[in-house]
Amino acid sequence: MTSADRKSAHSRELFDARARVAIDLGAESCRVSLLRWHDEQPSIELIHRIPNGPVHVEGALTWPLDAILAGLDEGLRKAAQAAPEGIASIAVDGWAVDYVRLKPNGEPIRAPFCYRDQRTIVTKEAADKIADAKWMFGHTGTQRLRINTVYQLLADHASGLDPLAPWVCLPEYVMYRLGGSRVAEYTNATHTGLVDIETGDWSRQLIDILNLSKDALPLIVPTGTVIGKLRGPLAALEAFHDTQLILPACHDTASAIAGIAGPLDSAAYICSGTWSLVGTLIGSPITTPEAMAAGFTNQGAAGGGFCFHTNVNGMWILKQCLESWRGDMPARLNEQLKQAGCSQIPDRAGNEPIFARVIFESLANRYASAITSLEHILDGRIDRIHILGGGSLNQPLTRLTAERTGRPVECGNVESSTVGNFAVQMAASEAPSQYLKSNAIRRWARVLSENSPVGQAV
Repeated sequence: MTSADRKSAHSRELFDARARVAIDLGAESCRVSLLRWHDEQPSIELIHRIPNGPVHVEGALTWPLDAILAGLDEGLRKAAQAAPEGIASIAVDGWAVDYVRLKPNGEPIRAPFCYRDQRTIVTKEAADKIADAKWMFGHTGTQRLRINTVYQLLADHASGLDPLAPWVCLPEYVMYRLGGSRVAEYTNATHTGLVDIETGDWSRQLIDILNLSKDALPLIVPTGTVIGKLRGPLAALEAFHDTQLILPACHDTASAIAGIAGPLDSAAYICSGTWSLVGTLIGSPITTPEAMAAGFTNQGAAGGGFCFHTNVNGMWILKQCLESWRGDMPARLNEQLKQAGCSQIPDRAGNEPIFARVIFESLANRYASAITSLEHILDGRIDRIHILGGGSLNQPLTRLTAERTGRPVECGNVESSTVGNFAVQMAASEAPSQYLKSNAIRRWARVLSENSPVGQAV
């Protein structure tokens, strides 16, 4: 028996035919998906979708946490009903940087602030005077955006929150509420702007400089860690007997990249959604002045290495136009056209396709310039591009991206974050988290993607 045969036989021995649940928290919708097995072949089904979006409460932009949690509870009950064979594990990924402060009894002090709330403008300006920008980028590898958790934590006191109260990021909070430990999963922790890029742990030096509470920090644990079993009312359902809580790559981008089925050597990814993230996987962080000037950031990747990418405006621009063609966004687009010396677009009915075309052309051009910057920083060529997320369904944008970059573009699964979430759950079930490797995650991503709709190369 060959080594590959032994490995395959070992995997079959470990195979658990029970279903698994992936929760993906999105800024526009939260989704509960179910992975089931039929003759040992996987099938992924979206069980429940919860509309989401920030809301204004008492002058602040916050997330409707109660509505999100109620929707997730409904989705989990639907999953239990759909899986009489039982559910082996649950994992949650979502957007980064936002968090929940907790009371002593573990309940939220208040609904979490949205990263778009303007309370961080002042705190970022104050922090920039204390901690040198180049040193912070070299130390954390993180692009210094005012939405980062570090600037939000600094704003809590002025927002009426106890700065000593323990906190936990949103995906991990959902896991905590379901019965898990209060922890910070590594890929998500790296988005806070508070992790030492060399040690992978909280930067005590930076925390001291900014006078943040050490005691409020959750413990950082690796991707794939089992943090407990489902408890509470849901655990009384037969399907949730002995259901583990497994941390995926809790940051949805890291999960999406973990869900790419093909090889990533000499390849770039574009995670195209509300934001667009353009980058590639690297083995070691890049914290050069050139990388900092180009707006690149180093975020932890599932199974090791780093997601090295830059932020680009995404489909949020089009969404804003769709909500009100006579609103603010068309006017802002025309102002940009004016500054570029281009003709403005009359804001009237019938011109919607023209606005859309301008948005797609601009995004494709920005993708191309980001790929050029990436190649220059890496001193190597990008041979192909993977587009993930909702933007992968936009054929005009995909075609323009291929034309502008001069690279073949492969459209990945629109629910790549969910595929990556499930891939980590499966890989973690085969081996303890400290042994979780990217090749095992990638292998499961291939198995799952073969049974899920995937776009074709352009």
